[in-house]
Amino acid sequence: MKLIKNKMAKPETIENLKVRVWRWFSRYIRLRDAKNGYCNCISCGRTHHWKEMQAGHFVPKARGNAIYFNETNSNAQCAYCNKWKSGNLSEYRVAIDKKYGKGTADEMERLAAPGKTFTVDELKKMLKYYIKKTHELEKTNQ
Repeated sequence: MKLIKNKMAKPETIENLKVRVWRWFSRYIRLRDAKNGYCNCISCGRTHHWKEMQAGHFVPKARGNAIYFNETNSNAQCAYCNKWKSGNLSEYRVAIDKKYGKGTADEMERLAAPGKTFTVDELKKMLKYYIKKTHELEKTNQ
């Protein structure tokens, strides 16, 4: 029997895998921060269903891969703070230190450094991990 390749499947390049990991990572972060399906924005405290929230970074993703998938650096954030207030970082700084301990914001800034690259294998492992963790959380946070 001849196998037919799926022409729609994207190749597993680093960039394609990074996008896939981000989708699951973002979902995981929002579910992690939800209680009974609702999250409080890390910056302003507004409450929304986890599906309406975003996974906002304290140190922006643009600062490099070293901080891109850091769970402490990413928290549920409303679209208004994340997008329109550019992260609402002054409030985010206070909240992240309150949530994880004094000095966390400074530590996240120290961790951000250019030059980190991902391998296909690293991204595949992360993808598998976040799919599993997300499915576990989905059972309790619909």
